[in-house]
Amino acid sequence: TTVSISLAILNSVANYYLGKRIYQATHQIALALFVQAFIFEFAAYAPRATHLGAESFLILGAMLLIGKLAPFIFNHELLKKEFTEREVKIVGVIAGFGLAVKMNFFPMLGLLFLLKDKKKISKAFVWFLGSYLLFLLPVIRRFGQIFHWVIDIASHSGRHGSGSAEWIQYDQISLQVKNLLSSFTLLYIAAALLILFIFYHTLQRLLSLQVKSVDVTVPLILLGVIVAQSALVIKHPGNHYMVPVLLLGFISIAWLLQQFNTSLRLNRLKHTLSFALLFYMAFIANASITQAHQQLRDSHIAQTQSYETIVAYLGKYPQKFVLGTYRCNLPQCAIAFGAQSANKLKSYYDKPLTGFGLFDIWSQQKPFKIFQSGEKRLSLSELKQGLIENTPIFIVTPVVYPELSQLDMELILQTPTQFLYRIK
Repeated sequence: TTVSISLAILNSVANYYLGKRIYQATHQIALALFVQAFIFEFAAYAPRATHLGAESFLILGAMLLIGKLAPFIFNHELLKKEFTEREVKIVGVIAGFGLAVKMNFFPMLGLLFLLKDKKKISKAFVWFLGSYLLFLLPVIRRFGQIFHWVIDIASHSGRHGSGSAEWIQYDQISLQVKNLLSSFTLLYIAAALLILFIFYHTLQRLLSLQVKSVDVTVPLILLGVIVAQSALVIKHPGNHYMVPVLLLGFISIAWLLQQFNTSLRLNRLKHTLSFALLFYMAFIANASITQAHQQLRDSHIAQTQSYETIVAYLGKYPQKFVLGTYRCNLPQCAIAFGAQSANKLKSYYDKPLTGFGLFDIWSQQKPFKIFQSGEKRLSLSELKQGLIENTPIFIVTPVVYPELSQLDMELILQTPTQFLYRIK
């Protein structure tokens, strides 16, 4: 589609900019190409760069932010001196854009400390805050609701502010850590190497074995951001929340290789390492594209079959009311979700949402509320009162959420990606 092509072009330009900035900061084409290949390493997430969703813009924001800060990561003195106040402001604006797209960009704000200079850091954060509020203007009326939702997420152990009032489900920590380690192995290998680097040079400094101490600020900041993002995802599980920091695995390895190359005097070994890096880049690009294509194909087939099966069954009932939950794959689910923030477009979405509502599994009120026609909320009993007697009520959900246990439901269909229930 036009949107996907536009996003592909946008992220490709940002990827080119990222590579260009790293080459300018390191003068090593192999390192620049290696970092640019990050998009292919994580096969399940590479396609998100072309899908209309938050992740495509998070990837864009991460590439622009790290590209802009490349001179401070790779310690290019001339480029750092030429880093003007205007560029500091741009760094803040990019950070504000990223956080406005999705809250899981928050740990990436730690990268602003790479500027080191207190005045530059302060100015970057001022511009970050201003741009963040500016990007939120379209939903400023819902800011209070968003704020309370963030508080609920922080203070409850379930997804999206649901569950019991505790910070985290402690019995799930080990499971989530194992999941992250298996899903993002390269990222955590890079994190482990950063820890070893920091430990080694800190120990040498303490034992006074180094004539010239090595600054460990950059690896500390990179490691801090990776750890913060991981903690956020352990608290609020979901591998796609790791998207903003995936690039940091490649940046960390590139930074470590730069330190290693600086200490090497053998040009032949340097060239060998460069070719090995390029070969690895080509290998992972090919393997990941193949894997991503297969995953997308399988997912598309499963989603299509599920949708067609459910729609065919619902078609047997001319008079009915259908409820959707979070991430159901009916078109009405997407329209209804957007309708919550677009009351002025009521005349456009009223017709496609006739006989449809969203079941709000995140509501802290019980009985849980149903979104119908945007901001209108009904309880289940109120909904039944407004329907013709004996009108069947169905609910489509991708997961049997614990919050649905309050309903008296009968399973009608179980497809590869969706469930269809009838409410008794």
